[in-house]
Amino acid sequence: MVTSIEHALALLGENEIRKWAFLVILGKLSKGLPDELIKISLIRARLCEAIATKIGLSKRKTEFFLMGMISTIDAFIGRPLEEIVQELPVAKGLKDALLGKDNVYGMVYSLVLCYERGDWDRVNQWIRKLALNEEDIPKLYTEAIRNVNEIADFIN
Repeated sequence: MVTSIEHALALLGENEIRKWAFLVILGKLSKGLPDELIKISLIRARLCEAIATKIGLSKRKTEFFLMGMISTIDAFIGRPLEEIVQELPVAKGLKDALLGKDNVYGMVYSLVLCYERGDWDRVNQWIRKLALNEEDIPKLYTEAIRNVNEIADFIN
């Protein structure tokens, strides 16, 4: 049993605590919104995180996770994403990616969005640019969905 915040930090690590805190905040913001919106946010977050690890950026995977979560925050808050992103205390590269600028965050984000939309030509372009294998993304996406469904089952 976790007995204190310090104990939770020791068990989970600061990055995992931050992720869960963000989930709690989104949960509070989502009152009256479809559950699917939270699922989309989580799937994007998990997929961005997994791709970051696959391309050798595991030390920044929490930033990639947050990027996926933040990508739908406009629907939760009802303000333009461009406006919200400027106010968030996150890495500049992450902000730039969400605003459409080209960097490694943006490449991963674009790959995730193209995969979501079924834009296979663009998916293949991003896979090549990120030096991934074509088989990687369907596996990572399926794993992200499985993970999110497990979380949803646990909560419900």
